[in-house]
Amino acid sequence: MKLHLKFPTLLASNLEQRLLSLPQDLEGELNILFIPFAQWHQLMVNAWLPLVKGLEAHYAAVHYYELPVIQEMSAEFQDVINAGMRAGIPEVDARERTITLFVDKPVFRGSLGLPSEDTVYILLIDRFGNVVWRGEGGPTPRNISGLVKAVEGRLALRLPQHVNI
Repeated sequence: MKLHLKFPTLLASNLEQRLLSLPQDLEGELNILFIPFAQWHQLMVNAWLPLVKGLEAHYAAVHYYELPVIQEMSAEFQDVINAGMRAGIPEVDARERTITLFVDKPVFRGSLGLPSEDTVYILLIDRFGNVVWRGEGGPTPRNISGLVKAVEGRLALRLPQHVNI
């Protein structure tokens, strides 16, 4: 899928309070990004986790992150929201992978061609922020196939039988 979109350069902190420059500071050669706009989108993200954890375990070049998108606000309110989210996520690994984006939401959506805030978006980006694949919603057979094929195509590998998709 040729999208010709690029993830915008942003400064944001993960829930462990580490300041990151995105997409440069993301660890993967390929990064799977979940972009939810509402708290209930977490159900869809959670449904994806077994697959993306399997991909990450098998391919050292693949990492995944959750990037909840919230409208720009003052630093004080950002701190309150991040503290609440941090308190609700007991696992350090999950807090490290969760990077809250406080942005102008319409501008952010426009930069990535995301038509609405009604669903979670899944992006596969390369180390330079180029969008390689985009899906939306839960892990449907079409979404799973698209993501796996995009990862395999970029890494020129085949998914082994023991990874549960």
